[in-house]
Amino acid sequence: MRKNQVSTILPILAANEATTHILFMYNNAAGFNEIVRSLGRGWASIGFPGAGGTLDGPVVRCGLIPQQPTTLGELDGGVTVRLKQIESVFEKAGFPTVISRQMDAWLKTHVAFITSVAGALYMVDCNNYALAKTPDGVPLMVRGVREGFRVLRKLGVTVIPLKLRVLFEWLPFSVPVAYWRNYLNSSMGDYFLARHTRAASEEIQELAGEFRILIGKADIPTPALGRL
Repeated sequence: MRKNQVSTILPILAANEATTHILFMYNNAAGFNEIVRSLGRGWASIGFPGAGGTLDGPVVRCGLIPQQPTTLGELDGGVTVRLKQIESVFEKAGFPTVISRQMDAWLKTHVAFITSVAGALYMVDCNNYALAKTPDGVPLMVRGVREGFRVLRKLGVTVIPLKLRVLFEWLPFSVPVAYWRNYLNSSMGDYFLARHTRAASEEIQELAGEFRILIGKADIPTPALGRL
């Protein structure tokens, strides 16, 4: 589900009597207090899908994202029997899956990334091919992600998965710029990034608001993020 749907869905889930375990898979930079208040700590696991796609009438059409396996975790960072069972279900269904002990940090990292990408896409009417060819668009996006990662580190939040930090911060600036120009100038950039950004502006707006709160707490300059 999308982040902006959580407040509507939680009361429905709280009233259910059929299950005592619910897996939430959605963007989130605000932590899990809302879930805990509504359902209690023992009900929920957290994850994020390693797939992207779009609605085609009544059909969901999606593809696997090779760089991002489906990621699962518990609120307390533990590895439980139920989590291993869910991992097995996803794996058997053909979804490469990993378990993380730091889902809150994982999700905050993802929001730092996706809000920068979305902001850059909105500058070109969500045309990924146009963004790839705009001289200052992808460099601005990369600077935004870097600023977002600095915000998280200032707050003591681990930037994970490590490969994102390596790409955006450890390698020379020209490397992530070239990588994302190439990615955005492809059908994958359209399918996995532009289509969702185009359809989910309300969610992106809410996520950007959540990340602004983190920026305020970190109290460091974020000029690129401000533009995005």
